[in-house]
Amino acid sequence: MRAVHGRLHAGTGDAAGRRLVALVLVAALGCAASRSTVALLGPTGEPVHLAPTERVCVAGTEDARDGTRQFGGSGLAVSARTARGLRATIKNVQVVPDIGNAAVPTCRAHRNRWVVTATILRWEERAQGASGAPNVVWVRLVLRDLTSDGDGREIVFRSETRHTVAGRTLGGLLQSRAEPASRLLDERFDGAARALIDGGGAPVK
Repeated sequence: MRAVHGRLHAGTGDAAGRRLVALVLVAALGCAASRSTVALLGPTGEPVHLAPTERVCVAGTEDARDGTRQFGGSGLAVSARTARGLRATIKNVQVVPDIGNAAVPTCRAHRNRWVVTATILRWEERAQGASGAPNVVWVRLVLRDLTSDGDGREIVFRSETRHTVAGRTLGGLLQSRAEPASRLLDERFDGAARALIDGGGAPVK
């Protein structure tokens, strides 16, 4: 995209200039590229069909790490989005702060029959500027029946994106910036959560 130079005259020229600036901004936003892929592994486990009146507990999720870097809030984002996906089908969905299997006593105390635990397997925020490096999120979701010692039901959500959006620096110049990896937890992740409570597969090993 070429920069526009030159003096704008008063009156109608100012209005034309403002329209031109607006068009430049729109064009810049239109230059943002978006490519993403999603893969679901599973679900595995015996078929489960939960009634809307079932009580489901979503455990807290540990924040992701990428080497020495910790992504604060990533665990909360995963748990909250998991609950959101389930609430499209199940009325009684509770999120507790206890992480993983440590949430089982709390879930039982609140009379939940089912617990969903999430584990972040991979979380990368690498799409900086125009580098094109992808953001990556892999999450394992497991549904277990708290009234049974049977195998759980599992699905793994994998998403990768190279989505960048246009932004402005303090100097007013347009540049490309990356979206956070948490944006990969979209309606397709909701679908992965719902797949836990509907479908077939083999027991989790």
